[in-house]
Amino acid sequence: MADYTNIKRVIIRRPVGLNETLKAYKILMELHQQLNHIQLVAERQILPKIIVDRMMTQIDERIDEAVKLSGFANAEDMKYWIENFKDL
Repeated sequence: MADYTNIKRVIIRRPVGLNETLKAYKILMELHQQLNHIQLVAERQILPKIIVDRMMTQIDERIDEAVKLSGFANAEDMKYWIENFKDL
């Protein structure tokens, strides 16, 4: 019998189809590439910090979009789900 004593929160995940999952994956792959470019720009101070901050805000909004496409209410729920239920 499974041990559920370490569960600290209840997460309700909306059922998603393959199409939504692929869209979310595509968004996250694009964001990964953008983050690499933003990191390079920030390290070399090519753009002012305020512009880099705005770019990061846009990244956060797209992450939220991918999370919702994945069926979760927010990124914290998704992170908790992945950390605690990845072996199911």
